[in-house]
Amino acid sequence: MVWVFIVTLALFVIIMQAKLASRALKHLYYDFSLDKQLVEPDELVILTSTIKNTANTPIMYVGVSEFLPKDFNIREDEKWLKKHFKSSLFTQNTSYKMFLEPHTKFSTKLHFSVPKRGSYKLGKWYIETGDFLGFKSQIKSNELNRTVVVMPRRYTSPIFLKTLGGFIGDISVRRFILEDPVLTKGFRDYTGREPLKNISWTQTSRMNKVLVKDFDYTVESNVSVILNMETENKDVLEKSFEMLRTVCEELENIHMPYEFYTNGDLEGPLTKLSFLSEGLGSQHLNLILYGLGKSNLFFEHTFEDLVESIISKHEPSKSYIVVTPNLTPNGRNALKKLQDFSYYDSCVIYADGEINIGGKRR
Repeated sequence: MVWVFIVTLALFVIIMQAKLASRALKHLYYDFSLDKQLVEPDELVILTSTIKNTANTPIMYVGVSEFLPKDFNIREDEKWLKKHFKSSLFTQNTSYKMFLEPHTKFSTKLHFSVPKRGSYKLGKWYIETGDFLGFKSQIKSNELNRTVVVMPRRYTSPIFLKTLGGFIGDISVRRFILEDPVLTKGFRDYTGREPLKNISWTQTSRMNKVLVKDFDYTVESNVSVILNMETENKDVLEKSFEMLRTVCEELENIHMPYEFYTNGDLEGPLTKLSFLSEGLGSQHLNLILYGLGKSNLFFEHTFEDLVESIISKHEPSKSYIVVTPNLTPNGRNALKKLQDFSYYDSCVIYADGEINIGGKRR
């Protein structure tokens, strides 16, 4: 009699679990977050995954799998890798199995790094539920479509840094001698790219928002950074990106505002990044580094077109730093036109490491 009761109870539990398992998926919610989106090559990134049971009943079996790009280096110990990690020719994935009580969640952290510049999509996952005997299971999948953007490495050639530093130092001295802003024509909202010294604390206090002085200039003695991507050589462009990063960081180090132009396929978080107005600070720099990380190494128009656009927007008192692959004959003519246009020397950085400083003085 006891055995009959036990068997009956077991059958009842199995049937109930099968019914609950069939409805479990709609009560499961998956999400993940990254502790950073823009990262250095080989920098440690933490991915936090969470699976939540919103039902009033337990879910006896939940299996979660997360798919990761092949280029990710998983930074976990051997025991963890053996239990949770699988790799194939084109993909790799992590997996977890768990029991979830009512209204509870399970969270786990994955540590990884990425060695190469680029934009990496992740967020593809699937969840499996079932009864504890494995008689019935269901699967759902989705993709959250998030990215990790890896910036280019810094170019650290001592000769390059010394020559570049000398050119930037000359611009800095000129700016110190010739003070740019001579007249405050108004005030505008602070964007995060202006130097702190331009904030008007009086107007900020009066208007209850951060405002900066809007200067009128008699001379533009700041610098434009230009990235020419007109080439089919991907290796050359990768090196150009490293050089450009170093140029921008050197300008940041001496607190010199700069604007940015390119004829390539750079993208910001919201829009294309063919032009970035003059600014300074981590937000300004990181937007350029983000665009470099997102690039697929394509140019969108010629260097001649880029130069024409730049000249049309400027007075001839800008200094130019041009980072470029080897130029075509038309490109060399465009470069000479830009150099002749400016009052000051230009700095031309070729991806083979050569730096030319010169240009016609008027």
